[in-house]
Amino acid sequence: MIKKILAVVLAAVLVVLCFAACGKKPKQEDLYGYDKPVAYNENGYAVYNDKGLVRIYETDDKGNIVYDDDGNPQYNYYDVGGGFVHDGMIDTKDYAFKMPSGWDVDENSVFTKRGTDGKCTVSVTFASETSADYTFNDFVDQNIASNQEFVNQLKENGQDANMETELFSLSQTESPAYAATYIFKDADGKVIHYAVSVYYLYNAQIYLINYICTDGVGYDESFDFLSYVKENFVTK
Repeated sequence: MIKKILAVVLAAVLVVLCFAACGKKPKQEDLYGYDKPVAYNENGYAVYNDKGLVRIYETDDKGNIVYDDDGNPQYNYYDVGGGFVHDGMIDTKDYAFKMPSGWDVDENSVFTKRGTDGKCTVSVTFASETSADYTFNDFVDQNIASNQEFVNQLKENGQDANMETELFSLSQTESPAYAATYIFKDADGKVIHYAVSVYYLYNAQIYLINYICTDGVGYDESFDFLSYVKENFVTK
């Protein structure tokens, strides 16, 4: 009986020693052709410094994280050009965003709905600077006026065109945001163009989250893109 107990204890010790020897191997990401062990926070987002460089763990020849004498992981920082794609997510210093299943994202951080031949896309881009003389509200007023004029011209030419706007705040940072939804239909009521442009203010800069279904390809009335952005677009 004693021999059996000793055997079980020894087996348990060997398992523990094996895990200790194996160490912790961080996930490797392909960063512009180079595999790098990226550091992630508890929410699964990459860790960046103030300069926009992503944290990369130091590893030994077996790929395990190197720790100092106090048990702290050692790391450096790596330039990823402002952000990178992992797990179907665009992850940058300032934001993280992932579309639902059925969408792919490329190395240029553009989401494309499958089966649309590139005609239904989502992208995040810089839109404008703000200043003491040009606020986010100024930008919104200007944007609404110019686009409403365009929509009115389409209507005068017999086009079934509609634009709806909404002001709100992004939940994580309470950053002011503005959305404009455009829907154009042909004479038979078929959607021939659908777009949602979401602008938000972050660190005095205005960014655009643009969802567009060219020629109506990929349009899904059941998919509320604006609500999806409100719930899933993460500002850091």
